[in-house]
Amino acid sequence: MKYEVLALLKPENTEEQVDSLIEKIKKNIEAVDGTFIDAEKWGKRETPYAFKKHKGLKEAYYVLINFEKLKGELTRLNYSISIDENVVRHMITKKD
Repeated sequence: MKYEVLALLKPENTEEQVDSLIEKIKKNIEAVDGTFIDAEKWGKRETPYAFKKHKGLKEAYYVLINFEKLKGELTRLNYSISIDENVVRHMITKKD
């Protein structure tokens, strides 16, 4: 099954930090027996709404990551992304 992760990162991250975070997510995908396909850096964009946890944040660095996973749950991957302090929000969705 194919999945994608849309991650909103803190806007103050440099390109090197974004690349490092993508690599970290890639390792987390592989740790849950998934296969990393690719990552698209969309750059900084305005956020659609205010975040309760990150008051005053008006923009974020958007990254879309595609991966495959045969079976099993994604709880461990979801948790490993959510505890990273540089990730503002993320969402894992199944692709058709």
